Amino acid sequence: MAVAARLVSQSGDVGKAAKRLVAAAEGHGIDLTLVWGIFEAGESGVVARQCCLLVPGPGRTVMAFVSEPAQQSGPGWEATGAADRASCVEAAVREFPRLRPGAAAVAQALPSPVEDWAVVPLLASGFLSVGELDYMRLEAATNVERPSASMDAGWALRSLHDVPQRERREILLKVLEASYEQTMDCPELCGVRSTEDILDSHFATGQFDARLWWLVTATTPDGVRNVGCVLMSACPEQRLVELVYLGLEAGVRGRRWSRDILAVAVQRVRERYRSWPITCAVDGRNEPAGRLYRGLGFSAFGRRLALVRGL
Repeated sequence: MAVAARLVSQSGDVGKAAKRLVAAAEGHGIDLTLVWGIFEAGESGVVARQCCLLVPGPGRTVMAFVSEPAQQSGPGWEATGAADRASCVEAAVREFPRLRPGAAAVAQALPSPVEDWAVVPLLASGFLSVGELDYMRLEAATNVERPSASMDAGWALRSLHDVPQRERREILLKVLEASYEQTMDCPELCGVRSTEDILDSHFATGQFDARLWWLVTATTPDGVRNVGCVLMSACPEQRLVELVYLGLEAGVRGRRWSRDILAVAVQRVRERYRSWPITCAVDGRNEPAGRLYRGLGFSAFGRRLALVRGL
């Protein structure tokens, strides 16, 4: 319980929040034995001064969470706390591969850019910043105009549901690889994770439904081929749909397809989840993507700093 009390928000009733974390941990895939901390004896027993929790995820990733500054901190708490947290993070990422061999290739963290108490120790322990992610939402009430059916678009959406299951993975891997060329979305991540691991993460987001995953096809001199994809997943607990990924290969970018492709995908999602908003995350430096989402009606509701470290 001492560890849980340091992992929850330090505002409000910390004790109650810690009990809720312990009760909900198993159901959310949180193993509270994967905590590294600095402990000391207090008036009421042993207390955790600072700690770091690692939560394994799909696609051979592990998410790092560090303890917030305590509600009552003495002189010099900022420097001491940052150093202690950095020590906990360093121990965690060093020891995790030994405890769970092969379970993760990359450690990730998504602190708010203003949470210096988390950002500073993570960077000090070897994490690299790969961009600031803007979290955006398209409200269910926002009208999205669908392109004219008579328009000679040059592209079409093919539901993954119509692709034989034995062929899906190979096709998706090829499409993803092609879409990463010259990407403006966290380009520092290219090569850090394998495409297989990334695809596994996409499959694990929300509830995978092949009817909400589409291949973008185009007619070329060589015939009809796959040139991109739009992947969406419903998240029933949050009552929203997440745009997991949208990407086109470099050769077909600049044709102004993305807006209409996404509009069609949104309309198809709304046929099944009419009252649910659609959310996504985009690298804040990716201005073309930002304009695309804002132009369709998405609005920003949060920002996170994407930090990674190879294991």
